[in-house]
Amino acid sequence: MSSSGGLSKEEFLVLQEQLIALRNRNYELQEALQKKTNEVTQLSSPRSEALQFANKLINRRGENKEKEVAQRYEAELDALRMKLTSQEEEFRLQQETLITELNKVSSETSAPSSELPNETKSCQTDEGAIVPALENKLLEYKET
Repeated sequence: MSSSGGLSKEEFLVLQEQLIALRNRNYELQEALQKKTNEVTQLSSPRSEALQFANKLINRRGENKEKEVAQRYEAELDALRMKLTSQEEEFRLQQETLITELNKVSSETSAPSSELPNETKSCQTDEGAIVPALENKLLEYKET
């Protein structure tokens, strides 16, 4: 350093060369950092791709399970619908059978009750013949 407090030309040139060397070193280090960053990204990329692939498989598996559950529920629902339909058909047949039986019994009971007034009239005309007439009717019913 000079006594006037300034830099000599030689000192300035030395400082300038040091500054240029430091800048060059800084650029070299930045390039090296960029290369290392790219290298790390490339190394982690296959891992992340593998991870993404595994995640896709897991998601597909989950979707498949959901589809399987939905299909099972649909199959169960179809089976229950078929069961309900068959039960409705059985109920309809039972109802028709009961109505037919009821009509048959009703017609069978109405025929003897329509004959009853005629029988009572004939019995009333011959008061002494009431007991034998009833006995005859009982015998007729027993024979049939």
